[in-house]
Amino acid sequence: MRSTQTILIVITILLGIGLMVAFSKTQSRVTLIPQTISRDPEQQLTLEKTVSTQRKFNRYFQKDVSPKLKDCWSRIKGQGSVEIKYTYRKDASGKWIADHLTVAGSTLPRGQELVALQCMEGSVRSTNLPTESSESTYTLYWNWPVPMPANLPQTATQVSAGGLGASGCDGQGAPPHCWMCAPGGCRPSCFGGDACRITGRPFRCRLAGDCGTGGVSGVMGQAMIQ
Repeated sequence: MRSTQTILIVITILLGIGLMVAFSKTQSRVTLIPQTISRDPEQQLTLEKTVSTQRKFNRYFQKDVSPKLKDCWSRIKGQGSVEIKYTYRKDASGKWIADHLTVAGSTLPRGQELVALQCMEGSVRSTNLPTESSESTYTLYWNWPVPMPANLPQTATQVSAGGLGASGCDGQGAPPHCWMCAPGGCRPSCFGGDACRITGRPFRCRLAGDCGTGGVSGVMGQAMIQ
């Protein structure tokens, strides 16, 4: 009787050891599977649309705004960058005009961001943002370098998405100020809504107003798509 019990105990122990070895090998195989990051067609489309829109807005700033801006811009003291928040509204004729501007961020010496703001306010007057948005407002957060590079039109339009070494919405580290709906709620984005909120049950994500983040020195790199 004792020998039978002993045999059963030994068999149980051996089965347990066998299961542990099998589980260990399975875990090892799972760990060794190469981890790859893929971009689905929807993500790629979002990237391409964002970069295309950034280039369109940069052409607008370079062609319609920069020529009137340069002389005033040269009077700004110090070096750095200034991020301007533009709020555009559609007028009675359907054109998007600048309603008001504010300083969203600056690395300039104190007080010089106000000089930059005054220069920009005079330069965007009588210009029209090229967009076919169906929203009532379009908010842009756009970075400008100080002083203005002489080759700005070339660097801003010829840079290619994905070839940028730096990150950010402009390839220079600009943080996203807009919102998009994502699994789990609202998520910061280079382009999307100016505001985002979760409402109702079941929860629904809602965006309000159009919004874009960028800069005249470049466009968004692929690193911003996660």
